[in-house]
Amino acid sequence: MKRPLNLNQYGGKAIAVILAMLGLSAGLYLLSSGQPAPAPLWQAVRILARLSLILGVASLALFILLLLAEQIQDHLYDRVYRRQQGYKLPTSGEFFECQYCGSRQVRPGDARCPVCNQEFQQPGSG
Repeated sequence: MKRPLNLNQYGGKAIAVILAMLGLSAGLYLLSSGQPAPAPLWQAVRILARLSLILGVASLALFILLLLAEQIQDHLYDRVYRRQQGYKLPTSGEFFECQYCGSRQVRPGDARCPVCNQEFQQPGSG
């Protein structure tokens, strides 16, 4: 996965836009439905209400698909994390990272983490 999908920053804004479109559609529809004569202005308002409804529903469907894709991605990341949890992972320097506590003070010969004292699995043992 080259670019992780993260809707935490944009999720609230997307929901606000979707609710605004659907609310605008409902408001315009209610406004135009009370008019007895089909004047050109009210026909335009009805068309705008339908357009807003279509855009709101399409945005909602797109947001649901993005949310589904993010959930699948998070599940895959969790599987990778669980597979690596008992091991010490190499970092960019000479030290390793403990997958239990995140400490980067683990040396190559350590069998336990110096911070959380968890024992590491040996590669190929599990």
